[in-house]
Amino acid sequence: MRAAYIALSLFIVSLFVFLPAPEGLSREGFVMFGILLMAIILWITEAIPLAATGLLIMTLQPLLGVADARDVFASFGNKAVFFILASFMLAAAAEKYGLHKRIAVKLLGAFGASPATFIFGVMVVGAFLSFFMQEHAVAAFLLPILMHILLIMKAVPKQSNFGVATMIALTFGTSIGSWGTLLGGARNPLTIGFLDEIGYSLSFFEWMKMSIPIVLVALPVVAFILLRLFPPEVEGIGRAVKELTEERCAGWENRQQRKRRFLSSMFSPSSHGFSYPMPSVWR
Repeated sequence: MRAAYIALSLFIVSLFVFLPAPEGLSREGFVMFGILLMAIILWITEAIPLAATGLLIMTLQPLLGVADARDVFASFGNKAVFFILASFMLAAAAEKYGLHKRIAVKLLGAFGASPATFIFGVMVVGAFLSFFMQEHAVAAFLLPILMHILLIMKAVPKQSNFGVATMIALTFGTSIGSWGTLLGGARNPLTIGFLDEIGYSLSFFEWMKMSIPIVLVALPVVAFILLRLFPPEVEGIGRAVKELTEERCAGWENRQQRKRRFLSSMFSPSSHGFSYPMPSVWR
Protein backbone atom coordinates (compact mmCIF):
# COMPACT_ATOMS: atom_id res chain seq x y z
CA MET A 1 0.00 0.00 0.00
CA ARG A 2 2.88 2.35 0.75
CA ALA A 3 4.23 1.85 -2.76
CA ALA A 4 0.85 2.89 -4.16
CA TYR A 5 0.84 6.11 -2.11
CA ILE A 6 4.40 6.93 -3.19
CA ALA A 7 3.52 6.28 -6.85
CA LEU A 8 0.39 8.44 -6.56
CA SER A 9 2.30 11.36 -5.03
CA LEU A 10 5.03 11.23 -7.69
CA PHE A 11 2.41 10.98 -10.43
CA ILE A 12 0.74 14.14 -9.13
CA VAL A 13 4.05 16.01 -9.22
CA SER A 14 4.70 14.80 -12.77
CA LEU A 15 1.24 15.90 -13.78
CA PHE A 16 1.86 19.44 -12.57
CA VAL A 17 5.25 19.52 -14.29
CA PHE A 18 3.88 18.64 -17.75
CA LEU A 19 0.46 20.33 -17.63
CA PRO A 20 0.27 23.99 -18.66
CA ALA A 21 -0.06 26.47 -15.79
CA PRO A 22 -3.45 28.22 -15.53
CA GLU A 23 -3.75 31.88 -16.36
CA GLY A 24 -2.70 34.15 -13.52
CA LEU A 25 -0.37 31.58 -11.93
CA SER A 26 3.33 31.33 -12.70
CA ARG A 27 4.91 28.10 -13.88
CA GLU A 28 6.97 27.87 -10.68
CA GLY A 29 3.92 28.41 -8.49
CA PHE A 30 1.95 25.73 -10.37
CA VAL A 31 4.72 23.14 -9.95
CA MET A 32 5.14 24.10 -6.29
CA PHE A 33 1.44 23.44 -5.77
CA GLY A 34 1.99 19.91 -7.12
CA ILE A 35 4.89 19.43 -4.70
CA LEU A 36 2.61 20.59 -1.88
CA LEU A 37 -0.05 18.02 -2.80
CA MET A 38 2.65 15.32 -2.91
CA ALA A 39 3.82 16.33 0.57
CA ILE A 40 0.28 16.26 1.96
CA ILE A 41 -0.28 12.71 0.65
CA LEU A 42 3.04 11.45 2.01
CA TRP A 43 2.56 13.12 5.39
CA ILE A 44 -0.98 11.84 5.86
CA THR A 45 -0.24 8.29 4.74
CA GLU A 46 3.29 8.20 6.25
CA ALA A 47 4.38 6.15 3.24
CA ILE A 48 7.91 7.36 3.91
CA PRO A 49 9.32 8.93 7.10
CA LEU A 50 8.13 12.49 7.74
CA ALA A 51 11.69 13.82 7.70
CA ALA A 52 12.31 12.17 4.34
CA THR A 53 9.27 13.96 2.93
CA GLY A 54 10.69 17.27 4.15
CA LEU A 55 14.00 16.57 2.43
CA LEU A 56 12.16 15.55 -0.74
CA ILE A 57 10.35 18.90 -0.80
CA MET A 58 13.64 20.79 -0.59
CA THR A 59 15.30 18.60 -3.22
CA LEU A 60 12.50 18.81 -5.79
CA GLN A 61 12.37 22.61 -5.79
CA PRO A 62 15.78 23.15 -7.48
CA LEU A 63 15.43 19.96 -9.55
CA LEU A 64 12.14 21.09 -11.09
CA GLY A 65 13.18 24.72 -11.47
CA VAL A 66 10.86 26.10 -8.82
CA ALA A 67 13.65 27.93 -6.99
CA ASP A 68 17.41 28.17 -7.02
CA ALA A 69 19.23 25.78 -4.69
CA ARG A 70 20.94 28.68 -2.92
CA ASP A 71 17.57 30.30 -2.17
CA VAL A 72 16.08 27.04 -0.92
CA PHE A 73 18.89 26.19 1.49
CA ALA A 74 19.46 29.79 2.53
CA SER A 75 16.36 29.46 4.70
CA PHE A 76 18.42 27.38 7.12
CA GLY A 77 20.39 30.53 7.88
CA ASN A 78 17.25 32.17 9.26
CA LYS A 79 17.64 33.02 12.94
CA ALA A 80 14.25 31.41 13.60
CA VAL A 81 15.76 27.99 12.80
CA PHE A 82 18.39 28.38 15.53
CA PHE A 83 15.74 29.62 17.96
CA ILE A 84 13.72 26.44 17.30
CA LEU A 85 16.83 24.29 17.85
CA ALA A 86 17.47 26.05 21.17
CA SER A 87 13.88 25.42 22.31
CA PHE A 88 14.28 21.71 21.51
CA MET A 89 17.48 21.64 23.60
CA LEU A 90 15.63 23.26 26.50
CA ALA A 91 12.86 20.66 26.26
CA ALA A 92 15.40 17.82 26.12
CA ALA A 93 17.14 19.09 29.26
CA ALA A 94 13.83 19.30 31.15
CA GLU A 95 12.88 15.77 30.08
CA LYS A 96 16.30 14.33 30.99
CA TYR A 97 16.03 15.41 34.61
CA GLY A 98 12.28 14.80 34.98
CA LEU A 99 11.55 18.46 35.73
CA HIS A 100 8.51 18.46 33.44
CA LYS A 101 6.88 15.53 35.29
CA ARG A 102 7.33 17.11 38.70
CA ILE A 103 5.78 20.36 37.51
CA ALA A 104 2.91 18.50 35.82
CA VAL A 105 2.07 16.38 38.89
CA LYS A 106 2.17 19.41 41.19
CA LEU A 107 -0.09 21.45 38.93
CA LEU A 108 -2.54 18.62 38.27
CA GLY A 109 -2.77 18.01 42.01
CA ALA A 110 -4.00 21.58 42.46
CA PHE A 111 -6.97 20.90 40.13
CA GLY A 112 -8.15 17.60 41.62
CA ALA A 113 -11.24 18.90 43.41
CA SER A 114 -13.75 17.71 40.80
CA PRO A 115 -13.78 16.19 37.28
CA ALA A 116 -14.70 19.54 35.71
CA THR A 117 -11.89 21.44 37.42
CA PHE A 118 -9.47 18.61 36.61
CA ILE A 119 -10.28 18.79 32.89
CA PHE A 120 -9.83 22.55 32.99
CA GLY A 121 -6.61 21.93 34.90
CA VAL A 122 -5.33 19.63 32.15
CA MET A 123 -5.81 22.47 29.70
CA VAL A 124 -4.11 24.98 32.00
CA VAL A 125 -1.15 22.69 32.71
CA GLY A 126 -0.72 21.86 29.01
CA ALA A 127 -0.94 25.53 28.09
CA PHE A 128 1.46 26.65 30.83
CA LEU A 129 4.13 24.10 29.95
CA SER A 130 3.73 24.95 26.25
CA PHE A 131 4.93 28.46 27.10
CA PHE A 132 8.40 27.00 27.68
CA MET A 133 8.50 23.81 25.57
CA GLN A 134 7.30 22.59 22.19
CA GLU A 135 3.61 21.69 22.36
CA HIS A 136 4.22 18.20 20.93
CA ALA A 137 6.77 17.41 23.63
CA VAL A 138 4.35 18.60 26.33
CA ALA A 139 1.55 16.40 24.99
CA ALA A 140 3.93 13.43 24.74
CA PHE A 141 4.99 13.45 28.40
CA LEU A 142 1.59 14.45 29.82
CA LEU A 143 -0.15 11.60 27.99
CA PRO A 144 1.17 8.71 30.17
CA ILE A 145 0.42 10.70 33.36
CA LEU A 146 -3.20 11.25 32.28
CA MET A 147 -3.52 7.65 31.07
CA HIS A 148 -2.44 6.48 34.53
CA ILE A 149 -5.17 8.60 36.12
CA LEU A 150 -7.78 7.22 33.70
CA LEU A 151 -6.70 3.66 34.54
CA ILE A 152 -7.07 4.37 38.26
CA MET A 153 -10.54 5.80 37.57
CA LYS A 154 -11.35 2.70 35.44
CA ALA A 155 -12.52 4.87 32.56
CA VAL A 156 -13.81 2.70 29.70
CA PRO A 157 -12.16 3.62 26.35
CA LYS A 158 -14.52 5.27 23.81
CA GLN A 159 -17.35 5.16 26.36
CA SER A 160 -16.22 7.40 29.20
CA ASN A 161 -17.00 11.09 28.68
CA PHE A 162 -14.38 11.87 31.31
CA GLY A 163 -11.73 9.98 29.34
CA VAL A 164 -12.66 11.62 26.04
CA ALA A 165 -12.78 15.10 27.58
CA THR A 166 -9.40 14.58 29.27
CA MET A 167 -7.68 13.60 26.03
CA ILE A 168 -9.27 16.45 24.04
CA ALA A 169 -8.36 18.87 26.84
CA LEU A 170 -4.73 17.80 26.51
CA THR A 171 -4.82 18.42 22.75
CA PHE A 172 -6.47 21.82 22.90
CA GLY A 173 -4.59 22.95 26.01
CA THR A 174 -1.17 22.41 24.47
CA SER A 175 -2.26 23.88 21.13
CA ILE A 176 -3.71 27.03 22.69
CA GLY A 177 -0.77 27.43 25.06
CA SER A 178 1.70 27.20 22.19
CA TRP A 179 0.39 30.53 20.90
CA GLY A 180 1.61 32.29 24.04
CA THR A 181 5.38 32.47 23.46
CA LEU A 182 7.88 31.86 20.70
CA LEU A 183 8.95 28.63 22.44
CA GLY A 184 5.57 26.91 22.06
CA GLY A 185 5.73 25.99 18.40
CA ALA A 186 8.00 26.26 15.37
CA ARG A 187 5.43 28.36 13.51
CA ASN A 188 5.85 31.25 15.97
CA PRO A 189 9.55 32.04 15.43
CA LEU A 190 9.16 31.28 11.72
CA THR A 191 6.42 33.91 11.55
CA ILE A 192 8.71 36.35 13.35
CA GLY A 193 11.43 35.54 10.81
CA PHE A 194 9.15 36.18 7.83
CA LEU A 195 7.92 39.47 9.33
CA ASP A 196 11.51 40.52 9.97
CA GLU A 197 12.35 39.98 6.30
CA ILE A 198 9.70 42.51 5.25
CA GLY A 199 10.86 45.06 7.81
CA TYR A 200 8.39 44.41 10.64
CA SER A 201 10.19 43.14 13.74
CA LEU A 202 8.61 41.76 16.92
CA SER A 203 10.44 40.97 20.14
CA PHE A 204 9.73 38.01 22.41
CA PHE A 205 7.73 40.15 24.85
CA GLU A 206 5.87 42.01 22.11
CA TRP A 207 4.67 38.64 20.82
CA MET A 208 3.57 37.71 24.35
CA LYS A 209 1.64 40.96 24.81
CA MET A 210 -0.41 40.14 21.72
CA SER A 211 -0.89 36.40 22.27
CA ILE A 212 -1.24 35.87 26.03
CA PRO A 213 -4.64 37.66 26.23
CA ILE A 214 -5.91 35.39 23.43
CA VAL A 215 -4.71 32.33 25.35
CA LEU A 216 -6.39 33.51 28.57
CA VAL A 217 -9.70 34.02 26.76
CA ALA A 218 -9.55 30.82 24.70
CA LEU A 219 -8.81 28.40 27.55
CA PRO A 220 -12.03 28.89 29.61
CA VAL A 221 -14.18 29.19 26.48
CA VAL A 222 -12.91 25.90 25.02
CA ALA A 223 -13.14 24.19 28.44
CA PHE A 224 -16.78 25.31 28.79
CA ILE A 225 -17.68 23.94 25.33
CA LEU A 226 -15.79 20.70 26.02
CA LEU A 227 -17.62 20.09 29.31
CA ARG A 228 -20.95 20.78 27.60
CA LEU A 229 -20.23 18.29 24.84
CA PHE A 230 -18.73 15.63 27.13
CA PRO A 231 -20.10 16.05 30.67
CA PRO A 232 -17.98 13.85 33.00
CA GLU A 233 -19.81 10.87 34.43
CA VAL A 234 -17.47 10.41 37.40
CA GLU A 235 -18.08 12.14 40.71
CA GLY A 236 -14.60 12.72 42.11
CA ILE A 237 -10.99 12.08 41.17
CA GLY A 238 -9.23 13.16 44.34
CA ARG A 239 -8.12 9.60 45.10
CA ALA A 240 -6.54 9.13 41.66
CA VAL A 241 -4.63 12.43 41.81
CA LYS A 242 -3.48 11.68 45.36
CA GLU A 243 -2.28 8.22 44.38
CA LEU A 244 -0.36 9.60 41.41
CA THR A 245 1.26 12.28 43.57
CA GLU A 246 2.28 9.72 46.19
CA GLU A 247 3.81 7.46 43.53
CA ARG A 248 5.85 10.33 42.10
CA CYS A 249 7.00 11.41 45.59
CA ALA A 250 7.95 7.83 46.45
CA GLY A 251 10.00 7.58 43.26
CA TRP A 252 11.79 10.83 44.09
CA GLU A 253 12.52 9.63 47.64
CA ASN A 254 13.90 6.33 46.34
CA ARG A 255 16.29 8.18 44.04
CA GLN A 256 17.42 10.36 46.93
CA GLN A 257 18.00 7.28 49.10
CA ARG A 258 20.11 5.67 46.38
CA LYS A 259 22.24 8.79 46.17
CA ARG A 260 22.73 8.85 49.95
CA ARG A 261 23.71 5.17 49.98
CA PHE A 262 26.20 5.78 47.19
CA LEU A 263 27.78 8.71 49.05
CA SER A 264 27.87 6.69 52.26
CA SER A 265 29.64 3.80 50.53
CA MET A 266 32.15 6.18 48.97
CA PHE A 267 33.03 8.16 52.07
CA SER A 268 32.30 5.89 55.03
CA PRO A 269 35.47 4.84 56.93
CA SER A 270 34.54 1.16 56.88
CA SER A 271 34.73 1.11 53.08
CA HIS A 272 38.42 1.98 53.32
CA GLY A 273 39.35 -0.58 56.00
CA PHE A 274 39.01 1.69 59.05
CA SER A 275 36.99 0.70 62.07
CA TYR A 276 36.36 4.01 63.83
CA PRO A 277 32.76 5.22 63.98
CA MET A 278 31.35 6.94 60.92
CA PRO A 279 30.35 10.59 61.51
CA SER A 280 26.62 11.09 61.89
CA VAL A 281 26.51 13.36 58.85
CA TRP A 282 26.93 10.31 56.58
CA ARG A 283 24.31 8.17 58.31
